[in-house]
Amino acid sequence: INKPAIAAPVVTATPSKNTITLSWPAVEGAEKYRVEHGTSSATIPACSYPFKGEYNTPYTFLVYAIPADTAKYSESVAVVVEATTEAKPVVKLDKPIVVEAKAEGKLVTATWDAVNYAAKYRVSVNDAEPFEQTETTYKFTGEYAKKYTISVVALPIANTEDTDYTASDPGVAEVTTVDPYIYLKLEDETWKSFTTVQVRILKNWGGEDTVELKEFGNDLYRVEKSLLEGKRFYFYGSRRNGYPRTDQTDYLTVPTNGDNLYTITEYGRQGNEEDNWSKQN
Repeated sequence: INKPAIAAPVVTATPSKNTITLSWPAVEGAEKYRVEHGTSSATIPACSYPFKGEYNTPYTFLVYAIPADTAKYSESVAVVVEATTEAKPVVKLDKPIVVEAKAEGKLVTATWDAVNYAAKYRVSVNDAEPFEQTETTYKFTGEYAKKYTISVVALPIANTEDTDYTASDPGVAEVTTVDPYIYLKLEDETWKSFTTVQVRILKNWGGEDTVELKEFGNDLYRVEKSLLEGKRFYFYGSRRNGYPRTDQTDYLTVPTNGDNLYTITEYGRQGNEEDNWSKQN
């Protein structure tokens, strides 16, 4: 005896992330429902069925209504439902904000805020090879009077079941080291023979402060710029034996154009400022 089929459910498929939820209004006379997907089958009393699959993947389901009175009715025809899960969320990490980039002499320090979901940071300075670290501060010793561009990229933690993470755009900061010294280069042979080289700084109320200079390189001497800024000074050289014994430059001031090298190219006569001179480079 052919029994009439119970009414088929009206099924709605709602994707959310990697889950598809099938739902339908109750079918009159139905006791339960069967949902098939591929070779899998589930019989449930409820009017909804959540299915968790892969992200961004199409799925096909068959849904049947099963009657309470199987002696009088047969199950409904299959309702074919097709749905696709959503794409997996991809989170690009925030760009690191370099909150401080400073230079103290040759020491350069860069500090940035920690970035959510970052496992470590890729740091590069100028054209040097990038490297990775977990700390949010990087220090290095550079050179005087040089500009440094510091780039920081946040690298993500491992992808999770529900989210993929990608590296950030670079956070960039620039810092320039300041040379704290004034340099004196001796090109005159007589000055090179001096055993003592000094800078003498004029006091506002008269008199002089004397700073003896030590050779920094080949015929190169230096003195801290802070001692000379805003003051008049001159370089003085002497030796105990032989002739001539002393010489001095004209009165000088720290140049405002950023130059910090003085070069003595010619020996003069002590006490005659017109014949004693220093060339500023």
